[in-house]
Amino acid sequence: MRKIIGKLQLMRDKLRRKVGVFLFDRKNIVPFDSAVSHIVVIRSDAKLGDSFISSFFYREIKKLPSVKVTVVTTSDLKPLYKDVFGVDRTLTSKKRSSYSELGKLAIEIGEVDLLVHLTERLKLKDMYFIDKLKPKNMASLDDGVNYVNVKMKEDTKGLRFNQKYKYLLELLGVKDIDDSYIIPDTSGTSKLNNEGYILVNPYGSNKNKTISKDKLIDFLMFLSERYQDKRIFILSSPATKAEASDLVDILSCDNVFACTNVESIYDAIEIVRLAKLVVSVDTSIAHIADGLNKKLVAIYPKYKNDSFNEWLPRDLEEISLVYSHSESMDPDMNKFSNGEVSEEIDRLLNL
Repeated sequence: MRKIIGKLQLMRDKLRRKVGVFLFDRKNIVPFDSAVSHIVVIRSDAKLGDSFISSFFYREIKKLPSVKVTVVTTSDLKPLYKDVFGVDRTLTSKKRSSYSELGKLAIEIGEVDLLVHLTERLKLKDMYFIDKLKPKNMASLDDGVNYVNVKMKEDTKGLRFNQKYKYLLELLGVKDIDDSYIIPDTSGTSKLNNEGYILVNPYGSNKNKTISKDKLIDFLMFLSERYQDKRIFILSSPATKAEASDLVDILSCDNVFACTNVESIYDAIEIVRLAKLVVSVDTSIAHIADGLNKKLVAIYPKYKNDSFNEWLPRDLEEISLVYSHSESMDPDMNKFSNGEVSEEIDRLLNL
């Protein structure tokens, strides 16, 4: 039944795309003009990790003094883009805005020299919105749309997402690009009276990207015995703090503790900042650790087709990747080797 539903949804999406292309796509591709003064970036997916990955773009684009940037994002992320990333203008949009709301937003945005929407598949509403904006140039990973004259899918194939933003900056003429992420300064706000610990984040954005309870017990017991001289903290959120506390009770290890006082992403950032080393699954915490230049062991799913993951952390000496091998196209975060993680922890602690 699940496969049937999936096929039906795919057929629906393909039909909607054809309708969108027919009704709204520009008929002729125009040459890219890098002399832009107003860039609009679409970030209405509410993904925190993706936001940090792209954060340096807003700092580096200011090297071009005549360029202003507008970001369309969610109300939750607006303060991050405005106050931390320093974006010139931030406008909010719902994740599923109506056509009338998109039309009003397009009027509010005004003239657009370059629209940046780095998605691999533009949807019907996306194409409606693009046609309302009528940007002079558009950068996207959806090479099959005529409005897209900065076709980045093939040109940036095999590059991580931070490198894709760097590619775009270079195309716009920015020199000497610093691709370090912008992370909010949370120093002095810690709710832990500790530092120099190993921080373990087993919780992803959904169940499929989270380490199971049985595997986590096995993994934490292994780490506790392997690193008896280290304090190990489990990072949790308001939604997972009860589970983290239960794990500590089950383990009954003197050196394993739960961070149960994390109420916001800023609390989590400060806990990451004070850690000596971070072990995290594929989620925003991995990119926060990357941005804070932490020693990081990132556990990422490896799919059956062995496809390249564009969302990996940066390729740095302080970052190690360990893969959890899935036997399908669904992530399975329980197939990684404890020993492989400990080998990478040892390597990083000795740097």
